[in-house]
Amino acid sequence: PPRPRRTRSGAENSDKTQGFVLKRQMRVIPERAVLTVKRYDGLWCVEHEGEAFGHSREKEVAKAAANRHARAMQDLGKPCQVQVQGEHGFGFS
Repeated sequence: PPRPRRTRSGAENSDKTQGFVLKRQMRVIPERAVLTVKRYDGLWCVEHEGEAFGHSREKEVAKAAANRHARAMQDLGKPCQVQVQGEHGFGFS
């Protein structure tokens, strides 16, 4: 019989399983709330679940509002992420 091959992780692969990814127990990543800082009618604002808040003419002020909101959410145990959309002229909607 052919000798089992070893993968980089050290797991054995026989000819039958060669080419297939072996399922391993993976870390569970909780759902994250996404706060998006983007341009809207000439202003920067923060959008979360369809609600816009933290309106400002300056992007940095809107980012600070998003970070404050994200910190409050994380303090309550809700993982979240802040993303900036359209800061380089791309992604305007």
